[in-house]
Amino acid sequence: MNAVLLEPLDRLHRLVVQLFQSLAPPNSKPPPPPTAADLLQADLQLASALHTARAHQRRQRRIEELISEITGLDDELRDVFKTLGEGKSGLEDILDDADERLTAINRAKEGMSRLQTNEH
Repeated sequence: MNAVLLEPLDRLHRLVVQLFQSLAPPNSKPPPPPTAADLLQADLQLASALHTARAHQRRQRRIEELISEITGLDDELRDVFKTLGEGKSGLEDILDDADERLTAINRAKEGMSRLQTNEH
């Protein structure tokens, strides 16, 4: 991006220096002044470079906004995973308790069945 801006600025600088040298009191033969076409071309190149830089800045801001949004969503997703993990652990505890109760109920039923069979 720097080269895109520096190249037209350097060219414009050289042309302006050349223009001022051509207007300075002559100690020796001054260089010819730059042509209006050269100055216009340098101005157009600089305007194009500045337009490119502005577009780049807009895109860069959008990228930074998206990175920020992604970071926020990533944090939210981590929270969801953490909550799901806690919920899974809680459900596993409940299922373990339920299995123990079912085992106890089945044992009690077996005991009742044996008692009923022995009574007959």
